[in-house]
Amino acid sequence: ADPLILALVATSSAMMGFILAVESLSNFMILQTGIVSQIDFLKTGLWITVFATILICLVALYWWPFIRGI
Repeated sequence: ADPLILALVATSSAMMGFILAVESLSNFMILQTGIVSQIDFLKTGLWITVFATILICLVALYWWPFIRGI
């Protein structure tokens, strides 16, 4: 397996900050309003993160080799 593909998947997945409110400034600002709680971020963010990770893996497997000319 190409280690560059693994690096692409790992860094792209790490950039997705949907689970915790402190992962991005906009999430933190929304949390401070009191309208949503940390558990709301967890419930929604878990599914978004799982979907985004699967999508990034598929892109890495099929699109990245095409770009690199493999």
